Amino acid sequence: MTASLPRRPVFRPGVALHMEPREVDLTYRGGGCLIELDEATADQARDLLSALRLGGSTREELKSQYRDIEVESILGQLDAQGLLTDAPGAAPSGFTGGQAYRRARRRYLTTMAAAGEFYPRQLSERLFQGTATQAELIGYAIEYYHVVAHCPRVLAPALAQADDHKSMMLLREFYQSEMNHDRMLIRSLSTLGIDPVKSALLPLPSTFAMMSSLGALAATFPLGLKAVLFVLEEPQPEFNESFVKNCKRLDLPDAFIAPIAQHSDVNEGESHDDISADLFDRIDYVSPEEMQEIEKAVSDMAEQLAAAGQEMTDWYGAERRLRLRTP
Repeated sequence: MTASLPRRPVFRPGVALHMEPREVDLTYRGGGCLIELDEATADQARDLLSALRLGGSTREELKSQYRDIEVESILGQLDAQGLLTDAPGAAPSGFTGGQAYRRARRRYLTTMAAAGEFYPRQLSERLFQGTATQAELIGYAIEYYHVVAHCPRVLAPALAQADDHKSMMLLREFYQSEMNHDRMLIRSLSTLGIDPVKSALLPLPSTFAMMSSLGALAATFPLGLKAVLFVLEEPQPEFNESFVKNCKRLDLPDAFIAPIAQHSDVNEGESHDDISADLFDRIDYVSPEEMQEIEKAVSDMAEQLAAAGQEMTDWYGAERRLRLRTP
């Protein structure tokens, strides 16, 4: 996480600080965080936050100036909330594709760790604990269907972007590998009498947000799209195994389970999570400005993924019967 922190941290324009004797409230675009101050180090903490308003000091200078507090930890938490950026003119000169990809992965891990505090009711936890309901399992399959059904459509604009031949081939092969996967999920749901096409089922807002973000990146910021693909294609063998176990615990038919397990095996077997690394290996240079936008795109997608995990539990787990979203 340290390697991805701004070298000369400063609060982003629009961050507001409200200081009280024992706490500091930071707000930014409807979000933010509340920092509780330790009485013994409150003055230094307030001085550090005031320094971050102005910017200009490097992390090392801040750590040297405020020795009584954990400067690096505070900066990490503020950065995870998206409150920090590099002071103007102080950003690194640029990155190779490999460096940019590694920074994107670090941002993903940081965001997922922070998102767990905001979205604690995760479907994955219920699967691991063996407490998922039948409605939640079917609901997951429905949302999974929406993702694989819409993925080719939202990725399509990226194929029209100018790029080198090898990168275009990698994207085209990935695009082709995602085609028709929705048929597996339709086959799975049909065993329970659910036809997501004829019923015109609607995705949950978080699922729709992920697909909309992918589409926007594909059309307007191809580098961002290349960076976020691994977020959605990351292997989850423990999740998949727990899903199957919970399905069997609740006597869901094998014909429902098999297509979902098959699709997961296809993604893992074809190493779909390597797509971002392979694409970034083809990139010689990423500017500091592009790097900031890449990290923002990865953070947004990771947070949407965490939101989806909780939203599936909140919607499908609210009642014993299956609630379908229809027009």
